[in-house]
Order: sequence, then C-alpha cells, then structure tokens
Amino acid sequence: ETCKNDYGLDESITNFGIPFAQVVYKPSVALLFFTSATYAAEAFGVSISISWIVSLFIMSIILSIATPPIPGGALASITVLFAQLKLPTEGIAVVLAINMIIDFFETPTDVFGGQTVLMLAANKFGLIDKNMLRSDKTDK
Repeated sequence: ETCKNDYGLDESITNFGIPFAQVVYKPSVALLFFTSATYAAEAFGVSISISWIVSLFIMSIILSIATPPIPGGALASITVLFAQLKLPTEGIAVVLAINMIIDFFETPTDVFGGQTVLMLAANKFGLIDKNMLRSDKTDK
C-alpha cells in the first residue's frame, strides 16, 4: 500500500515486485552468512583459501534466497552453511546468539532496500507517478 499510495508506483510493478523482493532480495542475510562464516573460521582456526571464499560467497547468496522471510529464518541456513564449509558446530551457537540481535536490523534493511530497488526500476520503466511522490502528504 505504501508503494502504491505514497510513492506513486504503478500497481503492475508492485503486485509482482514486492512479493518477489521479500523472497529473493536479502542482501543483509547474505552479508550475515559471509561474515559469520568468516568469523567462525578465524576464531576456530579453520584455514581459509581462495576456493573456500568463493564457495562461501556463492553459498551465502544461494542460502540467502533459500532463507524464509520470517524472524529467525536464517537459523536453519546457518547450520547448512557451517556444515558445508566444515566449520565447527561450536561456532553455530555463537552466531545464533548474535543473530537474535542482528535480525531486528536485518529485516527492515532488506525491506527498505527492496522498496528502493523497486522504485529505481519503476522510474526506469516509467511506472512511477512523480506528482504523487512529490505531493505533500502531511494533510492526512
């Protein structure tokens, strides 16, 4: 509703873009996975090679897409990530404890970023009502 009524985005792009972004667009989750695995590897003495970093990068992106868009949804994906990278399970406990705090910032960052990308795409395709975007909405 905010994208349609306040930002002036066309309904054709919001009906597809918002649900799609909620599922696919999660850059802060991918960043969480990457930094968590790197921290655990460094803290527990796991050797980091170029192939390990490439694998971590690819898996972080794939698992961020696979992560359910719910609070605590990253927990299952973190265990998969640690198992695939052969990181010690003790690191999972530390990451899960930190994730409870980070999750409060992670979700709004992804939602805001998704709406921002959607607005940029709508502007590029001419699907944004710029008069509505510029109007003063303080009267509501």
